[in-house]
Amino acid sequence: MPVILRVSNMVRKPKKSELIERNKNLKEQLDKVLGELEAKKSALDAAHEGLKLMSDLLEQQTNLTQHHRANLDLCDDQISSLHYRVDNLEAKIQMSESNLTSVRKSRNSLQNAIDFLGKTLRLIGPQNSAYTLQVAHMVVNNPAGIPGDGDDAGVTGADMERILDFLRNGQKIMAIKTYREVTRVGLKEAKEAVESIQLKRGL
Repeated sequence: MPVILRVSNMVRKPKKSELIERNKNLKEQLDKVLGELEAKKSALDAAHEGLKLMSDLLEQQTNLTQHHRANLDLCDDQISSLHYRVDNLEAKIQMSESNLTSVRKSRNSLQNAIDFLGKTLRLIGPQNSAYTLQVAHMVVNNPAGIPGDGDDAGVTGADMERILDFLRNGQKIMAIKTYREVTRVGLKEAKEAVESIQLKRGL
């Protein structure tokens, strides 16, 4: 027991000033750590705000992309509609050109028919009214079949001379037969063509 008491008497108790200094140091260290933690928290808050801003920007960009995509789809639809309208216009233009060509052919046929009728009437004279009416009826009902200037019903040269010789000699059947041999048409067509030649030449 005396030894123990002697050892415990050797342990020195810290002074009050030392305890105050230790507490001060601990408080400074704690404040430093708290300051560092506060700085890190501020950095994290700033990073969080940055991420939120980037998220908002990405959302806006996504919305813009969807909007642009919708506009592109609308443009594609409009382009398809324009292509369809252009195709329709081209078809109408082609139809109009075809109709114009047909009208021009009809006009030329009618003009040839009128010219042929005038020549025929001058050749046969006004005294044969029944024959004049027959010619007029043929011209009105089949203007396209009337030969024009320089056209002797599709036959020229020596073949035409043979047909004309037959007609001059009153051999109409031989003229029709010759015409059929040359043109390879039917009897009715050959008869009408020969009669047309006959009227045109006044035979």
